[in-house]
Amino acid sequence: MNISEIIVIVIGLIFFEVISSIDNAVVNADVLATMSQKWRKWFLFYGIIFAVLIIRGLLPLLIVYFSTPGLSLIDSFTATFSSQSNVKEIIEKQTPILLSGGGIFLVFLFLHWFFWKQKNMPFFSKVIFINITISGFILWPLQFF
Repeated sequence: MNISEIIVIVIGLIFFEVISSIDNAVVNADVLATMSQKWRKWFLFYGIIFAVLIIRGLLPLLIVYFSTPGLSLIDSFTATFSSQSNVKEIIEKQTPILLSGGGIFLVFLFLHWFFWKQKNMPFFSKVIFINITISGFILWPLQFF
């Protein structure tokens, strides 16, 4: 992997994380506005624990474990902390399965939003939606480099 590929990957990840964080903050603020103080604290505390430990910790481990039959659960866990070439090869063989699963989820999420959700968006939301859509179309070809 050369430096230009690394830069493109890092910029893409930063861009994705910023947009996801902004979207998450807007949704959380909307939900928290309807709750009492007690439930706000509960939502924030357990929501952060769930998001960090389960969604970003346990779920990726389980996805790698179930999509790579050559790795045990312990091997899947240690693969995240090691640079063994055999583990890297096994996971790279499963890349199409992992990427297609994530892609299918995002397509279904978009279709659900596009066809079933009522959209009464103010001007600001429309601008953000248009910007995110345009950025997605700009970043999409970068996956082929």
